[in-house]
Amino acid sequence: MNGRRLLAVLTVLSLSLAGCTAPVSPPNDAEVAGNSSVADGEAAADGETAAGADGETASNDGADAGDDADDGTERSLPIEPDPVWNRVATMMDTDAEQPELTVGVPSATAGQAFATDRSTFKQALNASAAGSISDGGAGPRGVTTPFGVYVEPADGPPVVVEQVLAHEYAHAVQYSESMFGAWLIEPTGSTDRQMTKTALIEGGATYVGDEYTERHLSDVPLQSEQMRRSYERSASGDRFFVAPYYFGAEYVDERLDTPANLQRVYADPPATTAELLHGESAGEQLAMSISVDTEDSDWTATSRDRKGELFTRIALRATLDNDTAAAAAAGWGNDSAIAFDSDGRGDPEAFVWTFRWQTSGEADEFVAAFEESLDRRTDDWADRTRVERVGDRTVAIAMGPDEFREGTAISESDGDVTVDVDARVEDDGWFRVEAGPATTGAVANGGATTGAAAAS
Repeated sequence: MNGRRLLAVLTVLSLSLAGCTAPVSPPNDAEVAGNSSVADGEAAADGETAAGADGETASNDGADAGDDADDGTERSLPIEPDPVWNRVATMMDTDAEQPELTVGVPSATAGQAFATDRSTFKQALNASAAGSISDGGAGPRGVTTPFGVYVEPADGPPVVVEQVLAHEYAHAVQYSESMFGAWLIEPTGSTDRQMTKTALIEGGATYVGDEYTERHLSDVPLQSEQMRRSYERSASGDRFFVAPYYFGAEYVDERLDTPANLQRVYADPPATTAELLHGESAGEQLAMSISVDTEDSDWTATSRDRKGELFTRIALRATLDNDTAAAAAAGWGNDSAIAFDSDGRGDPEAFVWTFRWQTSGEADEFVAAFEESLDRRTDDWADRTRVERVGDRTVAIAMGPDEFREGTAISESDGDVTVDVDARVEDDGWFRVEAGPATTGAVANGGATTGAAAAS
């Protein structure tokens, strides 16, 4: 394997192992009882049925060969996978080779794919609570890599397992057709960029899964509908996992009328989650430069990241209702989240999250919503958070110990923002100063963040 090919493989793994078919709760027995996986007895693409027309499970010749659980128990799928692949390939108009299928998701892969990110930043926003998604107990799930497909049947009905497999096979076609190949040579990018890419990858597969469900599965809820329900009901931290499926599927569905045209989604993709959510009405991303001065303090700026509108909406949704959170996050123009630590270990202990809004009114709406969320919160971070209007369209949030908040001045001059840590403190501890000459880290907003887009 040459160096370029190895680099592409390593990069694509970062896109494939961080997520999978969201393990939402399967439909109840009344919704699937007696259903065939082939709607109304319709013949499968190769003349076979994936499950018997009377709801009985068909034989599975090949999906279980050599596929054992971590405890050595042999596993198998309750459906025949070949007809599922043939249907997906036909729908997507591809001659790609059927990928290798493994029954069961390896523990290490599942842990990486489904674990809820409980970063300190999300904890500071009270948006890190984990639920059924991270514990893996919610039903069938799958993971797709460039090397094959993994499906965990769990206890789901055969039709639900089939729906998950169709989603994973859609990912296999995405990889085979290099639908997002240009992303493989990009730097990791910001959280906003990663969420946008993940939404297009997962939204594309969810869209294909919906089309498959409508054509071949009777009375089974669409995957996009399951994701909507899961987004509404999930723990706050799990919503970050589910959101790309839900909003990504909405984006794709509005732009396509057939899975055969899925490639078009990746030819001219949105650059931000604001564009993903609103299209052209989102407005352009606004310029924002942040300068950080820590020269006279014990604090060090360790990283900066653009979180984006969707992340902001989900963070607000942890405390507020969906409509209020969505309205408060709309009008996003740019943001920069800067992490600080004081002991040299690099572990963040404090943050300054700065926003630039499209209009002054939208800045007002965000401040009101964020303050309302703080009033409702009872966690320790709520008392260590301060939101301040820095300019006409600029809002800053300082989160951290008293000495950090009270010793940090944030100001705006000619559209440029300065974060001066250990600045003079006056009155209530929030004293604005003009940008001084001693600044470090003065770069345009952007920056890298950890985390990867998902293919699941």
